[in-house]
Amino acid sequence: KEIKSKSNISICASLGLLRLHSDETLIALSISAATNPTAELAMQQLDKLRGCEAHSSVILSQVDVAVFKKLGMNLTYEPQYQTKKLYHK
Repeated sequence: KEIKSKSNISICASLGLLRLHSDETLIALSISAATNPTAELAMQQLDKLRGCEAHSSVILSQVDVAVFKKLGMNLTYEPQYQTKKLYHK
């Protein structure tokens, strides 16, 4: 579905229709780190996630799983898809 205005994005986000993959979140953090000291500090702390546990209430995409693996995190998730689609990648 094409979103044409900022207000539509807010509505979709509040309904849970939009989400960022973990790699997109890290890209946004990286971009923010150029001008935001807090984001820069967060980037510097990413190595501390190695060996930490993460749990999701739904099955994550392969993109998200790969990001957690690159960060060295141990990931578990519930055997439930986020959507009720018949086909999942």
